Amino acid sequence: TQEQLKRMGRLYTSKDIPDQSTPPDPPVPRQPSANQIKAAIQDGDAEGFSRNRHHLKSEQVTAGLLFVGLFVGLVAFTALRK
Repeated sequence: TQEQLKRMGRLYTSKDIPDQSTPPDPPVPRQPSANQIKAAIQDGDAEGFSRNRHHLKSEQVTAGLLFVGLFVGLVAFTALRK
C-alpha cells in the first residue's frame, strides 16, 4: 500500500520522474554506395587529400611564419634569461 511505501521511502512523485519531452533522435545518415566511395577515392578528395599536394595556402604560410617567430622568440628568451 502507499502507507507502506511511504514508510520505506519508496513513494515517487512526479518531480522524481525524468523529463519525457526530449526531442527524437536525428535520422541516421545514409551510407554511401560502393560507387560513391570509389568515385571519392579516385577523385583524391577523400580525407582532405587532393592531387595538388605541393600548393600551400596563404593561411598555412602565415601559420608557419608565426610558429617560427614564436619558436625563435622562445629560444632567445630562454638564452637571455640565464
